[in-house]
Amino acid sequence: MAHKTVDFITTDTFDKNIEGAIDYLSQWRSEIVIIEEIEALFTFLETKLTKDPYLYPRCAELMELGVLNVRAITKDHYKIIYAVIDKEQSITINLLLFLRQNQSVEKQLIEHCIYFR
Repeated sequence: MAHKTVDFITTDTFDKNIEGAIDYLSQWRSEIVIIEEIEALFTFLETKLTKDPYLYPRCAELMELGVLNVRAITKDHYKIIYAVIDKEQSITINLLLFLRQNQSVEKQLIEHCIYFR
């Protein structure tokens, strides 16, 4: 079996989540430290998911809503929600949501839908 290429794509929502997290957390910590922490998390995530995109479990909060193809990783007080699109010669990992660990996935999706309506 040939090795598949792995590509990472971020959604606009994911990017806005990161900006929001940085803005919120910078009230208590240096913005530079927060950005470095997030970059280190991405480096870790990219390394792990490039080796095995299915390493992390399905997102339990979304499974309750009937969404079965979305996965979640919780690390360093953050939660990343992603979907894997497995094609014949490549794998695309769509980074969907970037949340602080205590944020609700369901609430974020509702807010996103209301905001973009």
